[in-house]
Amino acid sequence: MVGGVVGMRFYRPRPANISDISRKNSELGRRLTQSALITKPRQTSGGRARIHRQQARRKKVLLRSLQLVAGAVFAAGVLILAQREAGTGGLLSPAQFAQGQMLYEAQCAACHGPNGEGQPGWQTPDANGIYPAPPHTSAGHTWHHSDQQLLQIIAEGGSAPTTTMPGFAATLTPDEMELTLAYIKTFWGPQERAMQEKANSQ
Repeated sequence: MVGGVVGMRFYRPRPANISDISRKNSELGRRLTQSALITKPRQTSGGRARIHRQQARRKKVLLRSLQLVAGAVFAAGVLILAQREAGTGGLLSPAQFAQGQMLYEAQCAACHGPNGEGQPGWQTPDANGIYPAPPHTSAGHTWHHSDQQLLQIIAEGGSAPTTTMPGFAATLTPDEMELTLAYIKTFWGPQERAMQEKANSQ
């Protein structure tokens, strides 16, 4: 149909404007291009599976890290409790505890034994009236004395002429002597520690 009648009037269709068509096509193309740029591509099943695997790996690494941290915290807690049970009062850090052990092994263990067991026959003097080194365990008498007395013995040595224990005032600092004594207390049992605390309070 190339014409028609409207209200008894004859009309012809308006000829197409080439510039209008070109402009509309350009606008449509621009909109389609923008839509393509901002539209996210659909993920395939393989892509989703890869993402799930990556997330699972991240969770596994995170879980492992948390387990390591928890293990370290637990180990530190066990060490603190062990120190407290050993009579150090939980006041020593792990580094201080290790230092006290090192000082004892370097300065005391040769005579008093690596585990504080002392020398055989420590209650019987030899021909010269010298007593062997006594034990620092519950079997000995170290825990009968207060910290002040024990630190004085460490600094000045044993009571001559019945002992050959030297003094360590020139070898150890006051802090090192206290750390050594704190380690010696780990050889005591609960009853001995309680009694030694009473000696400290007198």
